[in-house]
Amino acid sequence: MSPGQHRPVRLEVHAREPFAEAYRFPGIGAYEVLTATAHYTMDPKAAVNHAIPDLDLAPGLQSRCKDGLP
Repeated sequence: MSPGQHRPVRLEVHAREPFAEAYRFPGIGAYEVLTATAHYTMDPKAAVNHAIPDLDLAPGLQSRCKDGLP
């Protein structure tokens, strides 16, 4: 993984609801609105992430591999 690249780990969907009153768009179909939380990993040692305050104190980071990635 190159610096600055973040790896998705889990998408936690909280709610799903129809978009545009469930209108079925021609040739595509209906859309949904998702309310969700995206969980991902990042390399705390990558220079691009150094501007994030206290990233090295993030929960669970110490229990991961030495580079902070799962």
